[in-house]
Amino acid sequence: MEGYKSRFGVGTLGLALGKLYTDPLVIYREYIQNACDGLELAIKEKLITPNEAVISIQIGNNEISIKDRGIGVKVSEIGPRLVDPGNSGKYKDNLIGQYGIGRLIAAQYCEKIVFETTYYNENQKTILTWNTDEAFKLIDSREFEDGTEVIDRVTNCVFEPEESKEHYFRVKLCGLKRRIDKLVDFQAVKEYVSLIAPVDYTMEFKEGYLFPALEDNPEYKELYEKERLYKVIINGEDIRKPYSFDIPNKETSLIRPLFMKIEDPDDGLLGWGWYALNDKIIQMNSVPFRGIRFRKLNTAVGDSNVMANYMKNVSVNYFVGEMFLTHEKIQPTGSRDGFVDSEQKADFDVVMAEKAEIMYSLYDNASHMGSQAVDKITSAYLKKYELNASLDKEDDPIEKKNIRHQIKEQEEIISAKTAELNDRIEDLTSTSEGKLVADTLIEARQKILDKKIADNNSKKTKPHIRPVKISKLVEKSKFESKNTRDNLDKIEDEPKNPNEHLFSKLTKEERRTYNKVCEVIDNEPTLTPSYIESLKAKILKKLVK
Repeated sequence: MEGYKSRFGVGTLGLALGKLYTDPLVIYREYIQNACDGLELAIKEKLITPNEAVISIQIGNNEISIKDRGIGVKVSEIGPRLVDPGNSGKYKDNLIGQYGIGRLIAAQYCEKIVFETTYYNENQKTILTWNTDEAFKLIDSREFEDGTEVIDRVTNCVFEPEESKEHYFRVKLCGLKRRIDKLVDFQAVKEYVSLIAPVDYTMEFKEGYLFPALEDNPEYKELYEKERLYKVIINGEDIRKPYSFDIPNKETSLIRPLFMKIEDPDDGLLGWGWYALNDKIIQMNSVPFRGIRFRKLNTAVGDSNVMANYMKNVSVNYFVGEMFLTHEKIQPTGSRDGFVDSEQKADFDVVMAEKAEIMYSLYDNASHMGSQAVDKITSAYLKKYELNASLDKEDDPIEKKNIRHQIKEQEEIISAKTAELNDRIEDLTSTSEGKLVADTLIEARQKILDKKIADNNSKKTKPHIRPVKISKLVEKSKFESKNTRDNLDKIEDEPKNPNEHLFSKLTKEERRTYNKVCEVIDNEPTLTPSYIESLKAKILKKLVK
C-alpha cells in the first residue's frame, strides 16, 4: 500500500520455521525435493547426467546431513533463496518445490541449520547458518513484531574458497533435540523415504512384475519413462520404492497390473497410473505400500488415503498402485497433503471418481467370483470325495441313503456356484481389464486347489482325489455344463435334479437372488434337509412364474 511499508510478522516466521507440520519425518521429504530440484537444473545445464543425480543422507553423531550435486545457489541469490522465507524462485521451472518454506522446516528439531553451497564456476563456497534455537527464543519473547529483525539476528553468512568445477548443496541439522528419536531411527526414515521420494523400484519388482506389463502397453511405458527418477542413499544404503509382487505376511501375490489414464477433452492428459488387486482379494492393511498413492513429479502427495476421496464403496487397501499427476496446472498444496483447487483439478476429480467406480466393479466381481463361487465349488468338490469314500465303506442302507443325500447337496452346491461363477466371469470379461483379473484369479485358485489335493493324496488315511481344472467349469452361463460333468465324479444311482430345467430359465439377476436365498436357508440349523429341498423348490417355481 502506498505510504505503508509492509512487515513480515514473527508469527508467520514461526510457521516458516516448521510449525506447520506435526510429523518430524516430513523434513526428509522437504529436503529431498529441494535436492531433486537442484539436480534437475544441473541435468538441464548438462553439469551432470541423470545417472549422477544422487542425494546422500547421513544420520548420526547428533547431526543429519543431506547433500546433492545439483546446480547449487549463486552467491547473488543467497539472500532471496536461503534467508527470505517463501521466496523459492522456482515457479517457472516445473520443479517439485514451489513455495520456498520447506528449507527451514527442521528448525524446531535442531539447534542450528547450516546451508553449504557452491555454484558452478563461482570459485567459492557459501556457508549460511540459522541459529534456530535463538530464533524461537526471540519469537517467544514477544519483543519483536517484525520477523525480519529476528532473521537478521539469527543468520550468519561466511564464504570460503572452492574449486570452480564444483557445484553442490548441503544442509546440516546440528544439535538434534533428543526427544525426536524418529528422525534418527534408520528403519523409520528408510520406510518413509522409500514411499515419498522419486526413487526407482527394486529390480525384482521392476523387471519381474511392472516392466512385462508396460511392454504390453507401450503408451504407458512411454509415460513411465517420462517420470523423474533420482537415487537416494541413506547411510550408504540405496533406497527403493518398497513394492513387491508377493505381499508380506499375507500368503498372497499381486495380480498383473492394470493401467488407467485421466484425460480431459480440453486439457488433455491430467494423469496416469497403475493398480492391482491381490489374488485372494483381501485387504492389505498392514502392508507399507497399500493403497493407491498419488504423485506429482514422482514425489508423493498425501498418503495412501488420498484415493479414499474417490473410492467410496470399498476400502482402498484392497488395492496397490500409483497415480501420477502430470498436468502443470494441478499442483500440490504447501503442506503436500493434497492438491490446490483449479479447473484442471476439478476435471481430474470427475474422471478419477468414474475410474474408481470401475475399480470397485472389478473388486466386487472378483471378490464374489473367488469367495462366493470358486472357493465354495472347490470346498464342495473335496467334500464330495470324502462322502464318496464313506459311501463305499458303509453297509447300513439307511446311512448309505443319508450319505447319498449329502453327496447330492454337494452336487447342487457345485452346480449353483458354477452358474454364479459364470455370471461373475461374464461381468468381468466385458472389459479387457476384467478378463485379466478373471484369468489371474482362476489361476491362483487353481494353485490352492492343487495343493489341497496333493496334501490330501499324500495321506494314506484319506481317499485319493483326482485333479480337477477350475477353468473347465467355465461355460456360457449354463446351469451344468458338459465340462462340469466331465470333471466331477457322478454318483450313478443318484437321480437327476428335477429343478435344473427351472433354474436354467432364470435371468442372471434372478439366479444371483436365488443363490443368496439358498445360502441363508442352507445355514439355518433348525431346518431338516428334506424341508430345505422342498423350500428351495417352491422358491424356484415362484421365481420362474
